[in-house]
Amino acid sequence: MASTYQECIRKELSGKTGLTTEQRRREFCISSKVCSGKAQDRGEAERLCDLPKEPKPAKLGDRIKARKGQGMRLVFLTTTDCPPCSEAKKEIQRHIDSGEIEVLDIQTNDYAADLAAKHGFYSVPKLLVIDKNGVPFAELPILDKEQTL
Repeated sequence: MASTYQECIRKELSGKTGLTTEQRRREFCISSKVCSGKAQDRGEAERLCDLPKEPKPAKLGDRIKARKGQGMRLVFLTTTDCPPCSEAKKEIQRHIDSGEIEVLDIQTNDYAADLAAKHGFYSVPKLLVIDKNGVPFAELPILDKEQTL
């Protein structure tokens, strides 16, 4: 299969000389869509190659921001009168103030209590990434440079 794909690409690109870098990229994109079977013909391949590409954020925080519109959010689980929670909250206060992080107290918020019970969170503070279905899929550290709260 790989050699067939490569032969197809070679055939599609042969004879196309004098192209700018951007034109060559476009021709390769079109050829790869046709040769891989993702497009039935050149016209469909051109339409696929004209679709805007979503940039790939490098950092987890950037990915979370990019996906926030898809329902993902950051949730900080805490409890009342919890010294480690207070210290951790100081570390992320600017993100809380900006609305990037939602603070939920498991003693006063039913959703937070259910979340902790359902997913086995036996200690707080926790900074969680919650998907659009309300399921935590990552826990982020809240540490300073000395690796302490």
